[in-house]
Amino acid sequence: MAVRNRRLALLAPFQLRDFRCQFRADMLTSWGIEMEVLILGWYILTETGSVLLLSLYSSLQYSGTLIAPLFGMAGDRFGHRTVLCAMRFCYAELAALLMVLVFTGTMRPL
Repeated sequence: MAVRNRRLALLAPFQLRDFRCQFRADMLTSWGIEMEVLILGWYILTETGSVLLLSLYSSLQYSGTLIAPLFGMAGDRFGHRTVLCAMRFCYAELAALLMVLVFTGTMRPL
């Protein structure tokens, strides 16, 4: 009986609709990030053949940890909503730039 109670307690959060939606969103976000890392890593390795550049790319994934305190200070100074909107705008600009480079054939790993 104790095993059944533990199992029910483990599945209890899934009874809430908001949790089910958040769970799906988090899973899809994690999947997208993993696919991005895998695809870009494969692209760098196949285009350059350099394991050094691949490890450099992989280490750049953690650079956000170093600059996170600066974003916290900017959020306190300018407002969290402003910083979030600015970050999303920068993401959109970088994605558009990457798309243009890909479609024009001028994208290079370096």
